[in-house]
Amino acid sequence: MRTSFLLTVFKIDWRQVPVMRSIVFVICLLGSLFYWDLQMKLLALFSYRSARAFADRRLYAMASWLFNLAHVYLGLRIVIERSPGVELPDRFVVVANHQSLIDIVAVVLALPCHPVRFVAKKELGHWFPAVSMVLRLQRHALIDRSGNREATMRELDRLARRSRGGTCPVIFAEGTRSRTGEVLPFQTGAIRRIVSINSLPIVAMAIDGGHRVSRLMELSARGAHLVYRTRLLKVFPADSSKGGVAATLKQAESMVRGQLEEWHCG
Repeated sequence: MRTSFLLTVFKIDWRQVPVMRSIVFVICLLGSLFYWDLQMKLLALFSYRSARAFADRRLYAMASWLFNLAHVYLGLRIVIERSPGVELPDRFVVVANHQSLIDIVAVVLALPCHPVRFVAKKELGHWFPAVSMVLRLQRHALIDRSGNREATMRELDRLARRSRGGTCPVIFAEGTRSRTGEVLPFQTGAIRRIVSINSLPIVAMAIDGGHRVSRLMELSARGAHLVYRTRLLKVFPADSSKGGVAATLKQAESMVRGQLEEWHCG
């Protein structure tokens, strides 16, 4: 009754309310990102270490805020799950499928007690407010996909060495985003390079929901009907041998594929 009364008094067409919510969401989203971006840039002017500490300290809160905005204004929900028996060690490397940029936020929320570091395309290191600053400050591996293999290997080597200090590398093993939601073949190269330097357990993670909102306007239009899901499937013991990594990735891909099929049919 109260909502109908307000719509009548202010002569608001009820069909425009979702549009208004989307507009408010976009304003709040961009405002938050630019605000955090400015904070980190100002801190970096005086002390890069302080700016990095700020990013480390605030990353989970920022990720939570972004999903809360999407939930309040668009109706987006996130479900974070863990298969029975999955106990995470202190350090590990994550392999997951990839559907959209939102996957980065979802992984941060799924692993609140572990400092994650992503293997991401180099373009994300510039022009994305807050996101680019976080990736640079925390020294994530930013890969040039133009084919400079030596530069890629150097980035992966640095990521592997830093993981000895307690960070957890995250690799989207398909190598690109799946626009359809289907799991693409997992690539072994990046994982093999990292575990050859720092032999870590491998955690398989399934992610779903992003293929329907690969663009901001799609998120605004479909958020009310979208459930974003993550599930930790299995922890594989450390095995840095070429055959061991290949076998682990093959099993991880099969488990992720099976989990997505279960979600899509459910």
